[in-house]
Amino acid sequence: MSSATLPLVLQRCPACGHRMLARRLYCPACGREGPEPCESSGRGRVRSVTTVHRAAGPSPLGPAPFTLVLVELEEHCADRVMALARAPLPIGTAVAVRRLGPAAGAPYLAEPLAG
Repeated sequence: MSSATLPLVLQRCPACGHRMLARRLYCPACGREGPEPCESSGRGRVRSVTTVHRAAGPSPLGPAPFTLVLVELEEHCADRVMALARAPLPIGTAVAVRRLGPAAGAPYLAEPLAG
């Protein structure tokens, strides 16, 4: 794995197995305290696509226009991931999602899977 990308980390409830991307103190499905971190495969499918033509600032991929995709992860995570894409991707495209940096709030990048 490149040093420029990091794995996608979810939280998983040890009681009911519910997975979520957003950091939470309690499981939204069963209410148990203390969801635990777990690494995601990062694989999923594009569910929505938009091209940003006017942005408040440049994206890590360069100035506008740039593409944002909403990805549903294969782990059936409660949250969908909003990620940058290098080009518009058709809805239903299989992608791999990775974080672009170590800082909290670092953007995600979705790239199409081969095959």
